[in-house]
Amino acid sequence: MNKFNVKVLFVSFVLLCIGISTVCAEVLPVYRFYSDYFKRHFYTIDESEKDFLQNHPYISYQDTQFNVLSQPVSATVPVFRLFHSETVSHLYTIDQKEKDSLVKSQEWTDEGVAFYVFSKSQINTEPVFRLFSLEYGHLYVTTRQGKQELLNSGLFCEEGVAFYAPFNGSDLSCTPTSTTGNFTNSFGMTFVRIPAGTFMMGSPSSEPGRSYRETQHQVTLTKDYSMMTTEITQSQWKAVIGSNSSYFSSCGDNCPVENISWNDIQIFISKLNTMDSSRQYRLPTEAEWERAARGGSSTAFANGGITDIGCDYDPNLDAMGWYCGNSDDKTHTVAQKSPNAYGLYDMHGNVYELCQDWYGDYPTTTVTNPKGVSDGSFRVLRGGCWSSTARLCRSAIRYYITPVDRSYGIGFRLVAF
Repeated sequence: MNKFNVKVLFVSFVLLCIGISTVCAEVLPVYRFYSDYFKRHFYTIDESEKDFLQNHPYISYQDTQFNVLSQPVSATVPVFRLFHSETVSHLYTIDQKEKDSLVKSQEWTDEGVAFYVFSKSQINTEPVFRLFSLEYGHLYVTTRQGKQELLNSGLFCEEGVAFYAPFNGSDLSCTPTSTTGNFTNSFGMTFVRIPAGTFMMGSPSSEPGRSYRETQHQVTLTKDYSMMTTEITQSQWKAVIGSNSSYFSSCGDNCPVENISWNDIQIFISKLNTMDSSRQYRLPTEAEWERAARGGSSTAFANGGITDIGCDYDPNLDAMGWYCGNSDDKTHTVAQKSPNAYGLYDMHGNVYELCQDWYGDYPTTTVTNPKGVSDGSFRVLRGGCWSSTARLCRSAIRYYITPVDRSYGIGFRLVAF
């Protein structure tokens, strides 16, 4: 097989269903092939071309390397494919300047848009690394282990993340991609992704220290969301509001802000959303808060059960939070205790955390995306604080306060979308 035939073969690589007017975009696997004859890898999304290559005597099928989108949806970018006739190889790039520079050199031919991916990390995506070898040309890998093995061979050098692709099983076919995920904003607020899912909210009747307010019921949250890894700190509050009313102000900038009301927080959120319009911030619903606090657990604390309901030593709570048994009657710098499985700190103790909901009785049936009762006199508090007993720091504990009242045991954290 000569170079001309190979070039003709890969120029015939066609796009499936490209059209901006179409709302849905199919998630397609990218098939990787290797030719010993040319010592090059080739990639295709075309099933008929894949079948042809798979039966070719000089080309071997290797694997399904990563996934792409056949059409653009929100936040996607086109991937340009270029062909190098001398080495009979392809290069994929989302960088318009790189594409133009290579085409201008007259060594590469622009073969148009191959498919669509993401230029930045999004929910349900993974990085695709581009490597280069003088002997083997360009190679694309999605695993850090595989990348490192290639780098360790001494044959490849890393050219960085080429783009971000939907990982296996993603369903982005008809839904614009959310910006929900892990990020740190310009105020130093770090957020992590909390996955959608179903969990049991409330506590079982056998849990020590439980309250009648914690009727256990099944809750489904249908959308991922991002939650702050810590409570809002005094420095973050000052950066938005301009002053600090915390009772424990001497604790320092990295201690949680407190002595604030639910209404005060709404002013903070309004200003933050004006100052950072890239996302929408708000308080979590009570269901979002408990889903995040549990970190996938069903026990009293995210790391296990409760052994003492008062101020005596409880090993699980001591590892994760500040309460009356270890706080020395004050707040503490955030993120000093162990995080839960989602990477969230201080969900048990330090300061109570206000939620968006009005306080009311739990439903007794299965619910989806609950937002609490429609009206009330009190807002929901969760998580316990530095002066709380162990039972008041459990994942299921519920308390309440009026929207105007303040306390030096009350703070908050945000979610973002």
